[in-house]
Amino acid sequence: MNLKKSLVVLPNADIMQTQNGEDHYFGNALKQDVIEFKGLGSKIRTLIAYSNTNIIDSIVKNMKKLNYIDIVDASNNGSDT
Repeated sequence: MNLKKSLVVLPNADIMQTQNGEDHYFGNALKQDVIEFKGLGSKIRTLIAYSNTNIIDSIVKNMKKLNYIDIVDASNNGSDT
């Protein structure tokens, strides 16, 4: 898997990306209707992992609004991830 354009959704639903040793904060998947990612180029393949399926559903719902996100899968445990 190419992690060059990877994003991490933290347990509090903050969306982060690390590039060249710097963390970039994009917003919170549960609190914002639209999150703007600039300069990322092609679609971002996304895997969502969280222990609570209601939270996963909310994150997926918000992420699907973004035309540059490709949700690959969602998991509720580390083994499946």
